[in-house]
Amino acid sequence: MPSTSSAGSSIWSAFRPGRPLRLGTQAALGIVAIVLSGALAVLAAAAWLIGGQLTADVEDRIAAQLSRTLAEIAVRVDVAQADAAALAAGPLVREMFAAGPAEADAARRRIEAHMATVLRGAPDYLQLRLLDTAGHEVVRVDRGPDGPVVRGRAMLQDKSGRNYVAVLSRLAADDTFVGQVSLNRENGAIERPLRPTARVLAAVFDDSGHRVGGIVINLDARGLLPPRRLAETRFVIVNQAGEYLLHPLEEKEFSVELGGAPLFRGDFGRVPGDPVFDQAGVMRVTLRNGDGPELLAAHQWFRAGGGEGAMRWLVIAGEPVRVALAPVATQVTVIAAIIVLVTCLACAAGWLFASRLGAQVDRVAQAALRAAAGDLTQTAQVAGPYEVAALARAFNVMTAQIGTLLEIEADMRRALTQANTGLQLANTELEGFARIAAHDLRTPLRALGTLTQWIEEDMEDLPDVVAGHLSDMHHQVGRLEALTDGLLQYSILGSDRRAPDRFDAATLVSEVIGGLALPASFTVATAVECPEIVAVPTEVEIVLRNLVQNAVRHHDRDAGAITIRIRDLGAEFAVEVEDDGPGIPEEHHQRVLQPLQTLGARRGQAGSGLGLAFVARIAARWSGRVEILSSEGRRGTTVRLILPAVPRDAWRPPDSAAGATAPRAA
Repeated sequence: MPSTSSAGSSIWSAFRPGRPLRLGTQAALGIVAIVLSGALAVLAAAAWLIGGQLTADVEDRIAAQLSRTLAEIAVRVDVAQADAAALAAGPLVREMFAAGPAEADAARRRIEAHMATVLRGAPDYLQLRLLDTAGHEVVRVDRGPDGPVVRGRAMLQDKSGRNYVAVLSRLAADDTFVGQVSLNRENGAIERPLRPTARVLAAVFDDSGHRVGGIVINLDARGLLPPRRLAETRFVIVNQAGEYLLHPLEEKEFSVELGGAPLFRGDFGRVPGDPVFDQAGVMRVTLRNGDGPELLAAHQWFRAGGGEGAMRWLVIAGEPVRVALAPVATQVTVIAAIIVLVTCLACAAGWLFASRLGAQVDRVAQAALRAAAGDLTQTAQVAGPYEVAALARAFNVMTAQIGTLLEIEADMRRALTQANTGLQLANTELEGFARIAAHDLRTPLRALGTLTQWIEEDMEDLPDVVAGHLSDMHHQVGRLEALTDGLLQYSILGSDRRAPDRFDAATLVSEVIGGLALPASFTVATAVECPEIVAVPTEVEIVLRNLVQNAVRHHDRDAGAITIRIRDLGAEFAVEVEDDGPGIPEEHHQRVLQPLQTLGARRGQAGSGLGLAFVARIAARWSGRVEILSSEGRRGTTVRLILPAVPRDAWRPPDSAAGATAPRAA
């Protein structure tokens, strides 16, 4: 077994400067990279999943604690509402308002005794009062140091200016109202020490349904509110106006009533009416002017009673993030340590495996290098795993076959050279023959046409039949001349090596239209999107001239409209000619692109059948395509030539027009 030092020196030697990495080293590095990437992905996924789940559990715990706190507050408020409703609907209150002067004192004493009994059983009640409709106190029982204290008539106060008196005047029977918490006032002044109070109201109606007064229970808010801190949990409660009712710092509570300003916006950067508080949830907050760190805080609205001005609190319960999420960080750290340990073991095993495999493959590679240098007798040692041994056997078979293939290739190269030479001679002879044939045929054809004209001029009174035959002969001679010229041009089209050039497309279109003797009844419109195109100008001119002539020649009416477009298609450009003629049936789209194929033309307008063949040959030369757009039952045909928009400096001569692929029609 190799020593640790030798293994370390082997690894170090794989990274010597200036030496390319061997396959084994690259494979080992690849395995290590894959393992590390997988480990990081697993670690990130585990941290995200477990951390997210643990964080969600912490948030649920804080939210649950907040819900329990609100439930306890709700129970106390519900009890106070039930007591207020019971007092307002009780017979003692009704008897008092219905009693005469002689019975009023006795009725008052009964109510006072009943209120004192209620006050003894409810330690959260600070005061019970009975008001008349004008807001004057009729009965009042306070909580004293030693128990309930009934206030005499001399100590009863006028509360007509307080806002809860106006609320009492609007309450319906069997309805209660819980007002916002405020500091208790005596004779208009804030009571000291501070006594936060919530008032629970219920209206009193007599037997005939008339409002005669109301019950007011002053509820000790200190008994409603949770403690400022409960272990690590800190509570904050504000009303709708953003005034603190409870805060970890006592001096921030009831700041508005004590002459200060609302502080919630300054601490939280938002107001209670912010939409973020509409739904109960958990968020991270930092008390900007507070005394603590960032909090993970649950928030929820608490509502009691109904109507405008009723109790509505935003309650926030938060724990410091570092405390709340400490278990999350611990578990993620443990998982990360386990993943790192497994990753190191996997990297070591992968490196060992890849190094051994790379050494076996390297032997085959060295044999391949010697074979590439010309030693085709070289063989590789068949050893190692099945795949490596198979590779060595395949290499040995391949080197044996390469020698044979090289000999065959040499023979094929010689044959190909001879064939190319013969093909070039044949093409040269064909072009020469075409020129000679066209030149030699043109002279007798012109003479034949001239003879027909002379016969017509010399014979003054030709029979109509003979005159018709002579006219047909003259017309056919013209077609034969056009066909001869077309065949010559078609045979040599693409044989030149003129490079594409950049030219103004609109100018070329205008020159082509001006050079055609079109009937006056035909109109030609142009739409050139490309200011300049790169192509062989003469080829574009041939395309436009043949397509426009075809549109006129094959039109079935005496008047027509033709549109020429040159469009920019990005990597390509298109040359289009559209007419309003009878159209081309779809079954003829491929046929009309072949040489000497033509459809019916107007009288005296028959062509050579090479117009679209020219377009197809130009498309084949530049690896473009021809599309014919014409459908059954609709008039008009659009012939579109699409060519690559090759820059002039990137042009290379095509190998051969004959070797290009056939044009594709739409």
